[in-house]
Amino acid sequence: MDDADLETHIKGFLTALGERPEELIPKHLAEIEQPNPQDVEDFRRYVNDLKMLYGQGLLDMYRRIESHGSAICGLTDEAEIAERVQKIMALVALDGEDVPKILASFEDAANQLNPLAIVRLFMTIQGASVGGLPRQAQRDALILDLTTYCLTRFPLPEDD
Repeated sequence: MDDADLETHIKGFLTALGERPEELIPKHLAEIEQPNPQDVEDFRRYVNDLKMLYGQGLLDMYRRIESHGSAICGLTDEAEIAERVQKIMALVALDGEDVPKILASFEDAANQLNPLAIVRLFMTIQGASVGGLPRQAQRDALILDLTTYCLTRFPLPEDD
């Protein structure tokens, strides 16, 4: 087993877990050209761009979590690491079940282009976020345990 590879994947795993899905849109909002409020089709483009940004951001985040998590489990059979990583990945997978509802709400908002559809979109995102809070608490506890264990397992190099 190569500790450097394991440590690299653990850092990547923890970094990917640190990204919150609800932060994806505000983080990249400046990348999307603002719509012309007088042009319905331009507003539809804007909502579709938001959907694409949100969906792509989630997909990238889930891919990184899966990739690093699988690599970690392949590199070690240490229960303190592997079991926590597997539990975290299972909780993340449950959060992923909300993604189709969120993307469908974006689609509805783009198609209907009315204030009610926009409100429903934000309520769906907020509901998924609130619904995931119990899992987030479980993930946070597992992440803290994993981080604490890894700090002792991979001590920082001493300054010479």
